[in-house]
Amino acid sequence: MTATYPAGYGTRRDTMDQVRSRHQHRYHPEAWRRIEAAMVASEGILGLPDDEGMCGIGGGARTREEQEAAYARDPNTFAPPDRSFHQVWTWKSGKTGAQAVDWVGSYGRHSEAWKWLRDNGGRFGLKTFWNVNGEPWHSQCSELPNSVSSWLKLGKPDPSTWDLGTPPPPAEPDYGLWPLNPTKPAIREGSLGDAVTYAQKVLRNKASQDIAVDGDFGPQTFQAVRNLQIYFGTKGTPGVIDKDEWDILDALVGVHHTPPAPPETPDGPQIVLEGLYWVQQGDNAWNTEKTVYGGTGSKWKDHFTAEQFNKYDYHIPLPDLPGVTAEILPGEGPYAAIKRMYPAENPYAPGRLERFYDLNGGSGRTLQPGDVVFLDEPA
Repeated sequence: MTATYPAGYGTRRDTMDQVRSRHQHRYHPEAWRRIEAAMVASEGILGLPDDEGMCGIGGGARTREEQEAAYARDPNTFAPPDRSFHQVWTWKSGKTGAQAVDWVGSYGRHSEAWKWLRDNGGRFGLKTFWNVNGEPWHSQCSELPNSVSSWLKLGKPDPSTWDLGTPPPPAEPDYGLWPLNPTKPAIREGSLGDAVTYAQKVLRNKASQDIAVDGDFGPQTFQAVRNLQIYFGTKGTPGVIDKDEWDILDALVGVHHTPPAPPETPDGPQIVLEGLYWVQQGDNAWNTEKTVYGGTGSKWKDHFTAEQFNKYDYHIPLPDLPGVTAEILPGEGPYAAIKRMYPAENPYAPGRLERFYDLNGGSGRTLQPGDVVFLDEPA
């Protein structure tokens, strides 16, 4: 399954290829090498603001003109032009780019992301401003001066090539034998014990829920379970972890229990047709060929025309990609739609939800009843 990273302050996530295309060209090459290494090592906790080039957003690299406009509009937030490492500079070597970045966290877990950076950033040549100016989200290259004026006096030296080494992968939490038990008891607010601890571990580490792991099913855990139920479209008692919820939690850690027999006749329309792709803002034929067909982008003319990407928020055909189309039913979310389209397959299998998003407008698109969606056949 392709790794993704937070893109802004909401729930959007991008692949590393998308992150690079959006941000890399604005950074000094060495600064970017460190930023990317830290993102990868954080396993998707760390991410970058959605549109760093927009001077009103802040957080990342800005041209001098963007820096000047941002400062003129909000001098209490932005530094004057030529006074910020967020600005794109020409360095002593002649290379161009910014070197400072403000980080965001996964699904709003910003504090957790900044603490991770505080504790681990030094390995990647990044110093944080955890105790400086109240900016724990800010980081820049470790060996350079904090102030632009000091750096200018030194002749605008480039950051050195930092030895990133090969950091060990983060240890996977120990879930014990809990994932293997298909008959776990129902738990709810007020429950205590190891079953609660297991559920909290999975909710925190695999479902991006910022909760304590203490074996005590309290209000925070209740809300995390509700988030899980809403996201996966379960029909169980609100806030209660029972059979359906346990199956989802177990699947998130890689254990898939035998699914029930599929219904004889799936509800709602289900038609095998040519494929469909929902064009998003910013799409182009080159990148879409890579996303849909797993190519390099160079064979886009085998599948698309450039004119198909002159507008967005509409379907274009994928005649050489067999699969299933269906209309979204009232109250139906992505997982329920996937299960209805392929009733014999596990809708929680790694990569299926991400593939659904790839073909149908991404996780940021709000699906409405009657919307047509498409999913190709499982690999």
